Amino acid sequence: MLQEFLDREKENNYEMDKKLKTSERFAAKSRLELQAAETARIQVKDEVETLKYSVDRTGAELESTRGQSAHLSREIKDKRKK
Repeated sequence: MLQEFLDREKENNYEMDKKLKTSERFAAKSRLELQAAETARIQVKDEVETLKYSVDRTGAELESTRGQSAHLSREIKDKRKK
């Protein structure tokens, strides 16, 4: 009777160890997936920041070019009037 109890406990322990190892592998895989997702998120964030900088720079260049164009247009009108 005691031996049966010990055998059942050993079997239960074995099954619990299997479940624990499976859970540990799943957790390790999940951590790796999370790390990969975080790396991808940081890369996308960096790309967005770069694109925002490019848009801002292009907007400033556009405004500058518009100002130059307006200035040149005024100069041409002034020269034609003379």
